[in-house]
Amino acid sequence: MDADNKKLINILWADDEPVMGGLFPNEYKEYLNQIGINLLDEARNSSELETKLQQYENVVDAVITDANMPKSDQWDKSDETDFSGLVEILLHTIRSLEERGKAVRFYLYTGRKKDILINDKNISEELKKIFLDTGRWFEKGQQQLLFQKIRDDFDKLSPVQFQIRNKYREVFEAAEHLGTSVSSLIMEGFLIDYRNDKTVPFMKFNAARQVLEAINMGCKEKKITPGHMSLSCFLSFLKNKELNDARLLVDLMPFQLVKEMELFLAITNKASHDDKQVSTNLKQYIDELQKNNERTYLYPVIHYTLIDLILWYNRTVKKYENNPNIRIWEGTINKDIVAITQINGSKFFGKSCDSDKTYYGYINNDFPLVKDDIVGIIKCIENSRKHINAADYFVPDDGYSII
Repeated sequence: MDADNKKLINILWADDEPVMGGLFPNEYKEYLNQIGINLLDEARNSSELETKLQQYENVVDAVITDANMPKSDQWDKSDETDFSGLVEILLHTIRSLEERGKAVRFYLYTGRKKDILINDKNISEELKKIFLDTGRWFEKGQQQLLFQKIRDDFDKLSPVQFQIRNKYREVFEAAEHLGTSVSSLIMEGFLIDYRNDKTVPFMKFNAARQVLEAINMGCKEKKITPGHMSLSCFLSFLKNKELNDARLLVDLMPFQLVKEMELFLAITNKASHDDKQVSTNLKQYIDELQKNNERTYLYPVIHYTLIDLILWYNRTVKKYENNPNIRIWEGTINKDIVAITQINGSKFFGKSCDSDKTYYGYINNDFPLVKDDIVGIIKCIENSRKHINAADYFVPDDGYSII
């Protein structure tokens, strides 16, 4: 079975011994992928499983657990019948997931006989309900039956998260390159839409904004765009195909997507010089709507725009990493972009839009400045494949650098 043609099931495996390279040879992971089951990670005890479930909250579909497993790593390894971890999973972990509406399915794969576990009065009813009544209890050596059961369960009736992640597989694969938290944010956006949720936490706009920051940073690190650009400069460069004396040599972003990003920034960060700051006007607008129980569809606009930008970033990185000889841009750019924080006579002070570095300089009569102006600091030659260090252009003085 080719995993590319099946909806991929992501599992966590909880066992006090290693699974890959222990219970199964390392090559077995490839077999799991072939049948459409992806081993996300392993946990050695129930406390570690809890942490892994939080880490993979919006991508995990199922958990395979051993019965003989401790609650934490502080345990007597000579005790071969430590079921404290299984008790914790049954009485705390699964209930906690259910309370948060997380549809994660659990399967038991154990060398312990059923009568031994069923006779444990602390967990007997939970064991029957979760594993025995559902046919999700397997003894060691029945791995083929276990994997087929997992496959059948998800093929017959799959949770909403599983359906979403597989319907938008390309989106989630692209998001993974920007971090697990990005995948979680994308999943939350789809679930808000699916559940027709009227309440949109304001901080989700902030989180979406930070993903766009990560895209900007990734483009700079991979030399797709010039370094030391704020988001507003990033947009300007893609929109106008030049920044100062730097010029794009390729059509890097389609016009329609540039307009999407322009709307994104207008909604989330109007007139802000801090990349992590979202307009207070937006917060007031959302608060007022929610107070009156009125609906806004602004966040779905941000959600689907962000998806377009994530896909663009992933495809662009692949395109130019596979074609390293293509010159993307050329020219001269600013070493840093600075927001003016203070004017003192003919002297001005500023702070980098990308870091904590501070600067001072003297106002040029031909170029008057006021507080909050954005200025470029020291031009140096760069291109898409070569960086020239401009550190020699900076003259340290009392913690500042002269412009």
